[in-house]
Amino acid sequence: MDLKSSATPARPSHPMPELLAPVSTRQMLLAAIHNGADAIYMGMPGFNARARANTMDMAELGESIALCHLYGLKAYVAWNTLLLPGELESARHLIPELIGLCPDAIIVQDIGLARLIRHICPTQIIHASTQMTITSSWAMEALEDLDIRRFILARELSLRELETIRQHTTRELEVFVHGALCISCSGQCLASFAMGGRSANRGQCAQSCRLPYDLLLDGQEQGPARYLLSPTDLCTTGQASTLARMGIQSLKIEGRLKSPHYVAAVLQAYGSALGRWQWQAHMPPPHETMALTFGRRFSSGWLEETFQRTLMEPDYSGDRGLRLGSVHAVQGQQLLIHQVCRYTPQAGDGLLLVQGKAEHGGSVYGVAQAGTQLTLTMGREFPAHTITPGADVFITSAPAVEKELERSWTDQQRQRTIPLRARLQGRAGAPLELHLHDEDGHHVRNSSQIALEPASRAPLDETTLRKHLGALGRTPFAIEQWEMDVEPRLFLPNSDLKELRRAAVEELIARRSHGTPPPCEVLPLPAVTHAPQCAAPRLHLLLRDEGQLDALPGIQLPMGTVYLDLPAGQDPTSALRRLRDLGYATGLCTPALLKPHDGPSMEAILNHSPDTLLIRSLSSLGFVLGQNAHPTLVGDMRLNITNPLSFRYFLEKGLHRLCPSPELEENQLWLLLEQADPGRMEVPVHFHPAMFHMGYCLFSGHLAAGRPKPACGLLCQHHLLEIRDRKGQRHMVQADATCANTIYHGQSLNQLHTLPGLLGRGVRDIRLEFLDETPAQARGILEEAARLLTGKALQQAGAFAPMP
Repeated sequence: MDLKSSATPARPSHPMPELLAPVSTRQMLLAAIHNGADAIYMGMPGFNARARANTMDMAELGESIALCHLYGLKAYVAWNTLLLPGELESARHLIPELIGLCPDAIIVQDIGLARLIRHICPTQIIHASTQMTITSSWAMEALEDLDIRRFILARELSLRELETIRQHTTRELEVFVHGALCISCSGQCLASFAMGGRSANRGQCAQSCRLPYDLLLDGQEQGPARYLLSPTDLCTTGQASTLARMGIQSLKIEGRLKSPHYVAAVLQAYGSALGRWQWQAHMPPPHETMALTFGRRFSSGWLEETFQRTLMEPDYSGDRGLRLGSVHAVQGQQLLIHQVCRYTPQAGDGLLLVQGKAEHGGSVYGVAQAGTQLTLTMGREFPAHTITPGADVFITSAPAVEKELERSWTDQQRQRTIPLRARLQGRAGAPLELHLHDEDGHHVRNSSQIALEPASRAPLDETTLRKHLGALGRTPFAIEQWEMDVEPRLFLPNSDLKELRRAAVEELIARRSHGTPPPCEVLPLPAVTHAPQCAAPRLHLLLRDEGQLDALPGIQLPMGTVYLDLPAGQDPTSALRRLRDLGYATGLCTPALLKPHDGPSMEAILNHSPDTLLIRSLSSLGFVLGQNAHPTLVGDMRLNITNPLSFRYFLEKGLHRLCPSPELEENQLWLLLEQADPGRMEVPVHFHPAMFHMGYCLFSGHLAAGRPKPACGLLCQHHLLEIRDRKGQRHMVQADATCANTIYHGQSLNQLHTLPGLLGRGVRDIRLEFLDETPAQARGILEEAARLLTGKALQQAGAFAPMP
């Protein structure tokens, strides 16, 4: 007999990806369990990328993991933030505690944390967070020695690119299929840091992308301020089966800050799209139900090649729910609406009317319908007299729909059950034996406390045994197959039957809920080693305009590398020739977003034979390490190095110097210098933070109707594009050869005052980065650095003395 419960979503006969749901509360967990999730992910208390969603402590995390395992779900813990130097010691003790809770995997962003987990527990399963910016199989090859089981891919990949990655790796792949989108590639957003001193890589995102900005082309405003960086919400029910056929192992739903109703609606929709769940006919269609729980406009994100035309929603950035239609007429407190969706509002629903920039909200008091024409009666307080025909109407809340969704996890008849096979054995003079088997291979065997005896009255029969041993209504189990080998006309008191059932169920719950954690040991942190130091500091420059080369002649400093990071369309050949003629070591920068088909861009860079490559992504690193010969490698700020373990890992990969993350505060940088090798560090002290690094092109999306290159007109090669924030600060947009855009903060971050501290602590490689500075401005900054680097104060600080 089939062991699958009719109350459980049907499992397909062919391999299917897991549906992975977000959880931050008990109610969200129950919604995930009872609506078809195969796995859930929760945040590590105090260390996860959704700090506002962190409502569980370690004890509650353990209870949640156990409940997942009871119902056959996998439970992943997202420890997906960067670790600071001072946090490694506490992490060293937290790792065994977390592993003791038996999570099925730990989701990690920080390379140092991944190394520490491997150091303490070599067999623990690790998943690479999307915050690692995994955009190609090259990135996976770069991390091969960490034995990462699964890679959560960047959202900026198309179906075609995902297919290419799938063909080039045997590792498990996880793809986001639903929820909010970040305009920046995950792990590459410094907007919160640049604008407010907060770190998105530490779970403190300020959602700067959801703010309105002015767009300026060559200094001229392009219309009123709009939400230029606010993407639609991702919805890929139409692509889910394609991803399944492609061999993607996990389909991930974003939303640890959302509601349990959202979790239930989205799981039901994707279960239906994959043929695993029968959509309830009395509910609104899946897209409408999902919009009623949280709704920006939906799009398929970057999956389709036409994303430039569909990705953005410049008119609003928040939740508007489901678009009901538009106002046809107003009669007193009644709104006559032309309905464009299938859902019909009910009394008590929340309504939002948008009329130009004005928005008005209220509750529906009455509904009358004639075909697609609706008449909604609003309360006295609603300013109906201000509404004019053409206003858009949205349903922002639907209590009846929410109540129906709640039933999926509160109504016992609809809850997920675990199918069992029961086998009974009984002989006179011996205890009654109950064997319970589940579909995951667990087996418990329990015996009655007293022996079976000949019945003088009411002998045991199949009906009695099924009634008392199969009464599992308050448990997660349901016996769906019985095997009985019990001699006839025997007796056992009902109380003993119930006790036998209770003991067997408790043992099976314990077996399913509590696994055996892999062995681990609280080992000391790896020792820090220092390489020999050069006696004199070196200054490295990064230029983004060939004209800035005019600032170099005559600078009396020990110069290191001059990196070129020229905008799209500018050939660096002449600039490289000029640098070589001046006697400087040359450097080029790799793309920060290297996708599977961007190999030619990397080959073009290598063909210029620079002395140094500034590595900006794991994909670029993996690509270069796969070449037979390559120049000196320097890890850039975008590798997000914040602790000595990640620092040491990249050095072992063959990088010669590394830049620390700019999000380190001064005291944290000093601590990193104590714990890492300062002689292998290259520290920028003047730069414009790269706030947003995007796979979306502002030039094409807002100025060329989303047309691809070269039909976009190559505007990035001929025009200056900026955005202006609410404070009036302008921020430059720069495109690279892969058509990715970076928005740099208009105000440079000048930290020349830290030079005495840096050099006194052993740092010998200092970098200055220029964006739109004129040659004269760049020259002034260089001269200031020269005065500091040759000043008596630095000599007195021991800056030029060899490190002990």
